[in-house]
Amino acid sequence: MARVTITIEGEAQEIRRTLRKLLGPMGMGPGPRRDRANERGGPGTHGPREPWSPEELTQVWNEITVGARRVLTEIAGRAEGYPSGELQKSLGMDGKAIGGTLSSVGVASRRFGARPPIYKFRWDEYRMPPPVAEVVHLLSQGK
Repeated sequence: MARVTITIEGEAQEIRRTLRKLLGPMGMGPGPRRDRANERGGPGTHGPREPWSPEELTQVWNEITVGARRVLTEIAGRAEGYPSGELQKSLGMDGKAIGGTLSSVGVASRRFGARPPIYKFRWDEYRMPPPVAEVVHLLSQGK
């Protein structure tokens, strides 16, 4: 069996950039350029992504599991950036359980076509756009 050892040293942003370059071609997710191009309607896209309306988010909310609602509500409370380890501790779930719980969000949101993600998980941190977090907060309170 082949064994490869790679050491990456540098500042956090340099390490992230290097990892994106290394892992992007292996199907580990789009690199930052392709991601930004999709959000603004760059080459190879079908125009800009429409933002979520409160009504659409309500439809998604009504289709996802109770567990997914709980996770989204927690992320919405720290939408600017919620470290994965802290989210796991807060919810009493490991990372795989959180990912599995959030799978219903992806299934429900795909029905709406090209929309920005309801939440993002990148480099061990969850984020949520502030307008989405506001609606999730209201929905979690039954409003």
